[in-house]
Amino acid sequence: MTTRAVTYARVSSDDHNKGGLNLSGQLDICRTFALNKGYTIIAELAEDDHGVSGTLLESPALVQALDMASQRQFDVLIVREIDRFARSLAKQLIVEQEFKKFGIKLEFVLESYDNTPEGSLHKNIKAVIAEFERVKINERTQRGRLQKVKAGNVLVHGRPPYGYRLQERDGRSQLIVHEPEAYIVRMIYDWYVNGDDDHVPFSSRAIAKRLHEINVAVPSASEQTRNVWSHTTIQHILTNETYAGSWYYGKFANQDGRRVAHPEHKWLLVATPAIVTREVWKIARKKRIENINHSPRRIRNSYLLHHHVTCAKCGSKMAARSSGNIQARRLYYYCPTARESAGKAAQCSNTAFFRADHTDATIWNCLRDYLANRSLVKSGLDQFIEQNEEAISPIRERMEIVKNLLDHDNEQLEKIADLYIGGAFSRDRLTERKKKLESKMSGLANEFAQLTERLQNWSYFPEQTEMLKKFVSEISERLDEADGDFEHRQKIIEFLDVNAALSFDNGKPTAKLIFAFDEIVMTIEKHTKGVRK
Repeated sequence: MTTRAVTYARVSSDDHNKGGLNLSGQLDICRTFALNKGYTIIAELAEDDHGVSGTLLESPALVQALDMASQRQFDVLIVREIDRFARSLAKQLIVEQEFKKFGIKLEFVLESYDNTPEGSLHKNIKAVIAEFERVKINERTQRGRLQKVKAGNVLVHGRPPYGYRLQERDGRSQLIVHEPEAYIVRMIYDWYVNGDDDHVPFSSRAIAKRLHEINVAVPSASEQTRNVWSHTTIQHILTNETYAGSWYYGKFANQDGRRVAHPEHKWLLVATPAIVTREVWKIARKKRIENINHSPRRIRNSYLLHHHVTCAKCGSKMAARSSGNIQARRLYYYCPTARESAGKAAQCSNTAFFRADHTDATIWNCLRDYLANRSLVKSGLDQFIEQNEEAISPIRERMEIVKNLLDHDNEQLEKIADLYIGGAFSRDRLTERKKKLESKMSGLANEFAQLTERLQNWSYFPEQTEMLKKFVSEISERLDEADGDFEHRQKIIEFLDVNAALSFDNGKPTAKLIFAFDEIVMTIEKHTKGVRK
């Protein structure tokens, strides 16, 4: 019987700019290895997890391989070397146990390990060393960056801020003003703070439109392809403190693949040549905050489903707007990507405007009828809980694997203690073995904690399930009260995490209503016929 093989390759942020660690190179060497052994390759899986935490649950290609293994679709997984699985020994051990559970053999192109305690130890030591080297490289890189910033260097990834150029001067990387663009930056701030000749301040969208009209070149290569200014670019310029003379390093950090904000006291300041005065920058900042706080889009009392409606065509969050005067004002939901703006072509075909009053009323009445039907609610909750348990079962299985590995290592620690007492081995040798075991167990314990957190975030435990049922029951009993209380209805919408996907189907506005434990498709009643451009 022919041996079925799957090849797997992975690169991460640690591997970039290193020779021989690209995906195609890894797949080539794995493919040659498999063919030389006479295997039949049924799939080649590869992924670049740069910017991802590297956890098993967030590695799509590896998860795909595990799914195939669970269905016994192949016999051997071929990887270039052991550290291609994950960035830590703990995760590597979990992956190996998963494949072993399904009877899948693991083969490494550049190294081989005997199926003995010694072979296992050799493999784990190699993984620990690789992990240690990655950590040290990251530490040295970060330390080098901090030293450069403290010496007055500005570190720029890609292009420097619009209005500046990067220049090496006196052994330091510094920002210098590029006057043709700096003039545009000052004009943007002036329009935003003071306005034009009529002294009416411009919005960021109006500024983007004006710059487009007077053919000002856009600031970055990404927008150059569209040849258009965007209001987000204007907002970035208006909020970037570099223009007031202060460039900061360390405002954000990469933590387990996530970009997280650093507290302000940890930022490192490098003085830069200012393009606008500190006073003008502060006025623009204050005006922006006031505009956000008083924006009509923040007034939710007129829109029951504001922030809870999406476009069924493209998945974008729908925006809300009004038309008409105060006496005859009408509110609408619409897909913003279906509009042309500042020369940008529409990205969606859903050009309809949905009357907010009709949409809100139809969806609330449908949701109300559902919640009033106790048998329907019970059926929906039961199905939701069952699906929830199915979704989290892989996490529970991985937690069990980690627990078993920890139990095994605890037994090994006890044996080391017995060997030390019995004097069978030297103290130095046992101490070294103990350190390696403890390091391995620390990684496993951290992985167990992460899986526990995921389980808590994704699942409903029995007491949480009962709480959900209780809240839904209370909502059902107070529907009459909610009919006359807008804020009460909003709280129900929020609690049930309601989302309505809107579209025009066969000339009729429809909504797919998805909430905490069920979904409903309906036609919106009393709609305005036709499509508004």
